[in-house]
Amino acid sequence: MTQLLLSIHILAGTVALFCSALSVLSEKGKQLHVFSGTAYFWCMAIIFLTAMPMSVIKNNLFLFLIAIFSFYLAFAGMRFARNRKGVATTFDWIAVALMILSGLGMWILAAIYFSSNNSQYIVLVVFGFLAKVTATIHPPTCLV
Repeated sequence: MTQLLLSIHILAGTVALFCSALSVLSEKGKQLHVFSGTAYFWCMAIIFLTAMPMSVIKNNLFLFLIAIFSFYLAFAGMRFARNRKGVATTFDWIAVALMILSGLGMWILAAIYFSSNNSQYIVLVVFGFLAKVTATIHPPTCLV
């Protein structure tokens, strides 16, 4: 089961990488930009949906939290693109709450890693900070 999930995860990640490059390099609002951005979002959704069970199966809280962090960024990007009125829904605020909680979880895990001399604590401190800042300063419906 894990091997199948990992294969899907890697394939979706490869496609997402190419789609993100296409989206960044294409003109905003044009068909290529919209298509590649949408494909990127759905690839990130597949990555998230495969990462969650793999992190639980492998008992890896680090990857669980990183999966939430990564998907929130794709989710927020899609919400910015689609929500022209800028009105937050309950679903948006649930996503913000999950991102904030994942940031707190990263800081707690960073403290545990630091006390056991695991150098991944640095990534968790930085990503935890970015999670808190991203979710609180720019919820997925704020249009400035």
